Amino acid sequence: MATKIVAAILAAGASSRFGSPKQLAKLGNKTLIDVTLDALDSAGLEHICVVLGCNFETINDHLRQRKGSSGTDFHILQNVEWSNGLSSSIQCAVKFAIAEDATHVLLLACDQPFVDSSLVQKLLDSANALSHKTDIIACKYENSAGIPAVFPAIFFDHLLKLEGDKGAKSIILTSSTPVLIDFPNGSRDIDFREDLNKLETSAAKD
Repeated sequence: MATKIVAAILAAGASSRFGSPKQLAKLGNKTLIDVTLDALDSAGLEHICVVLGCNFETINDHLRQRKGSSGTDFHILQNVEWSNGLSSSIQCAVKFAIAEDATHVLLLACDQPFVDSSLVQKLLDSANALSHKTDIIACKYENSAGIPAVFPAIFFDHLLKLEGDKGAKSIILTSSTPVLIDFPNGSRDIDFREDLNKLETSAAKD
């Protein structure tokens, strides 16, 4: 069977620590969600979905405008149970991947601004190179592993059984043979507005 990877951007959270929908916060001239979409688009991914929840209408309007102007093709999924935690968004993504007959799902957050097309391509290349299609391909940072990560279909049931705010990292860490891609900046995510301000200041100095 040919490899078919569905990429899913998990963007349903309330951004309570950030103070406003961080999905639409700008880093330079791009919103954080557009940074992630651009990385997927540049890597040539054909099957993309974005899982929304809190602030659905506002973020959905932005994404619909993007679809109309950029030509990027992606599906917008509404997670009505977003308040039940990250696991509910992962379940939305996996159910979509199953409906699309995907062999893998690539899970990404929308608040890791250093995710670029080069990193995505490394993840895709690793997934395509593995003949047995049973290994997780994850990113390595801060002496641990996490998303972005590619999960083969054999792990879909595990992902569907996650509960609350438990994310995919728990499955990565219990996997016996994950393939790890170095991503030193993976831990530099955006939780607070100060995190974004620091990145903007750093970019201005470079």
